[in-house]
Amino acid sequence: MLTKTSLTLTSIALMALLTACSDKTDVDTTADSAATETPTTTTTSTTAATSGEVEIGMSVQEVTDLLGPVSFSSTRTIDSLTIVHSEWTTEKGVISVQFHNDKVQFTQFAAN
Repeated sequence: MLTKTSLTLTSIALMALLTACSDKTDVDTTADSAATETPTTTTTSTTAATSGEVEIGMSVQEVTDLLGPVSFSSTRTIDSLTIVHSEWTTEKGVISVQFHNDKVQFTQFAAN
């Protein structure tokens, strides 16, 4: 009995370790989610991101009007929640904005 239990726990731990060490960084385990990605190569000014003009609650259209065309966008839908992660690439770095149901939730600027 103890051997079966230890074998089962070891197997579970090994599966968890292998899953955590996977090369895939975009694993989707939900059946209801849909994903789309749109990569492009455009540049824009970092003034809006570094000066804090992108604010929580802004819409996708407001941010796009402020920063210009998006360089990369990835969309996930889970039930009624739509998450859009968009990036604007510039000479100075990358501006990342995450939208939940068309409203800004998180922003980040990563300098080159």
